[in-house]
Formats: sequence, C-alpha cells, structure tokens
Amino acid sequence: MACPSSTTTPSKNRRIEWIDIAKGIGILLVVYGHAMAPGRPYVYLFHMPFFMMLSGYVYNPDEGFLSFLKKKICRLYIPFMGWNALITLLRIVIYYYKGNEHRLAQRLEVLPQIFFCMNKDGSYFGATWFMATLFLISILYKLIDMALPRIPYRQLILLAVIGAVCLFEYHHNLPSPHHRNLHMFFFYASGCCLRLHSEDLKQIKGLKWFLLFFVPFVALGIVSVQKLLPAVTKTYCFYVLIALLGSFSTILLSKGISGITAEKARPFKQSLIFLGIRSMDILLWHFIAFRAVVAVQLYLEGISVRKLFHYNNRYDTSGYWWIAYFAVGVAGSLLWGWFLRQGPWGRFLKKIHMV
Repeated sequence: MACPSSTTTPSKNRRIEWIDIAKGIGILLVVYGHAMAPGRPYVYLFHMPFFMMLSGYVYNPDEGFLSFLKKKICRLYIPFMGWNALITLLRIVIYYYKGNEHRLAQRLEVLPQIFFCMNKDGSYFGATWFMATLFLISILYKLIDMALPRIPYRQLILLAVIGAVCLFEYHHNLPSPHHRNLHMFFFYASGCCLRLHSEDLKQIKGLKWFLLFFVPFVALGIVSVQKLLPAVTKTYCFYVLIALLGSFSTILLSKGISGITAEKARPFKQSLIFLGIRSMDILLWHFIAFRAVVAVQLYLEGISVRKLFHYNNRYDTSGYWWIAYFAVGVAGSLLWGWFLRQGPWGRFLKKIHMV
C-alpha cells in the first residue's frame, strides 16, 4: 500500500493545489540554480528554506506518531537511503576491482553514514541531502511537539526556542556537523506555525501583497549577493528575513496562480501541479540527468565519452549551455521517474517505496 501524499491536508485525504504549484515552482528553481543559471545566487537565498516551510505547513499535530513515522520512512528515508546506498555499493565494487584503495576507503566510510542520514553520495545524489534533513527534522519536531503540554501557542513558543538556538549557534559556531539541519529546523517550524494561522492569512493575497514581500526580497538580495553591507549580511536575522521574504513571495505567487480560472492558463497551471507532484523525482535524478549534457559536451570537445564519469555533474554551463542543463535536468528526471514506475520493476520499486 502506497504511503499517503505529503501534500494532503491533515483532515482530508486530498491535495492542496497551491502547495503542489509552489512545489512545482520550487523544484524549477532548484534545477535552475544547480544549472548555474544567471541570477542563481538569488535562488540560493531562499529555495531550500521555502521547501522546508511547505513541508512544515502540511504537518499534522493530531496524527499519531507511528502513522507519521511510517509516512516519513516511506516518502523520505527509503528513497534517500535506497538510491544513495545502491550507487555507493556499486562504486565500492568498481573501486575494489580497480584497486583504488583511497576511493574505496572513502566509500566504505560514507556507506554507514547514509543509513543514519548523515551523508550522501555527492557525485550523483548530492541534492538528496534535503530528503535526509527533512526526515530527521520532521521526526524530531513531532517528538518535541508530542512531549510539550497542550498549552496555547505551544508551536509559536517552540518556534521561538528553535530560533533562539539557531541564533546562538549561528554566531558562536558550535562544534556540530549539522549546522544546516539546525537552521532548516527553524523554517520547518515556521511552516507549522503558518498552518495554524492559515485562515487569517487568506486575507493576504493579490499583487500588492506579493510586491510587499517581493520588492524587499530583491532589494535585500542585492545587498546580500553583492555584499554591500558585510556587517549586516553576516547576521542570522538578515539571513532569516531574506529567506522568509522570498518564501512568502513564492507562496503568494503560487496562491495567485491557483486562483486563476481562465481556460487559457489551465495548461500552465496543470504543468506546475504535475511538477509539484513529481518534485521528488526531479530532486533525486536531475544531477544524473545533467550528465547527458556533459556527454554531449565531451563529444563536441573531442573528448572520449567513455571518460564521462571522470567529470563532475556539470562540464560547462557558460553561455547558453545552462539552458540545456536546466531542460534536461527537468525533462530527463521526469522521463526516468516514469520509466522506473513501468513494468514489473515498477511494481517492485513501488512496493518497496523506492519510487
């Protein structure tokens, strides 16, 4: 039996359209940034906090822990661990037979870390760190939320505590290898609180509200990217503010698209919804899809395509090559995800929650 979708409402087994649209926009931004496209630093300012907020938004405080844990294992842990472990084991075999002891030792060290969501195969599944981080964060948040007494504003209080811890860690650089996990925790908690006030936020819509968030995001983004005020851009509050502004702008944009009823806009809207539903496919496979473009570039450069795996995920994104990386990263991932769901192998992979 397939796990329930992570974009269903806590009370009803149906999808939230604007969240699927938001995920579609978000995953396009992820591939756009990874394709080294123009303006990518602005995407990096908020795209992962944005996905964390969306994940927190669909958090259900009333769901039982075992049911919650099962969903997270199926939707996040198994595909993350399964594909990363599979490619790592394959590389271990290759390095063993090639006698490459140095790389063999590296992969042997990474393998157990993958099982505990502490590492990933950076050469092929680098973007999957998000799945591991979200898995750990969501389980930890659930445990803390269950342990807290049912007092008013408990999730707001939890958000404030997490924010204070993040602020302290950011400026004191505590000896922990999981700084990113901790800071993503804040945005997940932000999404949980946002859901509590979803009825009040229904009044925040339209172009003027979008511009109210988007214009400051662009302005502060320029300050951050160009480092115009180094003393300010190094503060945690500035980092959080700009990520929240970018996230809220995208949420308002997504809600606006969701509210469009014009028939001519329907294909565009449905495309974003489809991308949102298949966002995990793109997250998993776009770096591997990039290698199709690398192969073409090697061929055009007169370099043997057999050396494809001697290069990183991107060979050259200058000029207009980033467009090819972006297009293949999205389309190639979707096609591969579709292929994995077909035939007898598809039934097997779906049964073990690998797709």
